[in-house]
Amino acid sequence: MNVVGLGTAGCNIAQCLEKYPQYKIHYIDTDLRENNFLKISRQTSIEQYESNAPDVRSFLKDIGNDITFIIGGSGSISAMSLSVLEQVKEKNITIVYIQPKLPSLTGKKKLLERMTFGILQEYARSGLFKNIYLINNQKIVDIAGQLPVIGYFNKINEIIATTLHFINVFENTKYIYGNVEQKENICTISTIGLL
Repeated sequence: MNVVGLGTAGCNIAQCLEKYPQYKIHYIDTDLRENNFLKISRQTSIEQYESNAPDVRSFLKDIGNDITFIIGGSGSISAMSLSVLEQVKEKNITIVYIQPKLPSLTGKKKLLERMTFGILQEYARSGLFKNIYLINNQKIVDIAGQLPVIGYFNKINEIIATTLHFINVFENTKYIYGNVEQKENICTISTIGLL
């Protein structure tokens, strides 16, 4: 399975999936990464990230038909997510959208998050994406309980990555006992929780 991380949050979660051999990880970020990395020049504004989105077709040319695209909603680089997704729209795309702590956002970051969140949901509803997982960082903290200050986001990212991995395992494993209903095609918006 192919995973594309966009921006710091998306790449950090994608990196947590590297320990599983089922995933081929691709990184699109301003910070250097080790393997399968497309470096984006730092921009001074959200608008510049959107207008200077790179051509990713050659970078993702060997990618299979199924792509999991991980993106954090408050990073300025997320402004280029629609341009990047446009270039791979013929693939089966699953979006993992990480919603930041909303009260901490102000100004353009708040508008960017609201826009990205809304547009990606509408695209999922219209059938452009196979699925979109909406994951709220604060809810992950609520599930995890007390987290240390050092390694705070590392723990959140690990929880998200492990959960996504086991969702993939369960979706691709024949159940031994029980009765599982198939998901209908119109059910494209999901989240994760604790039961």
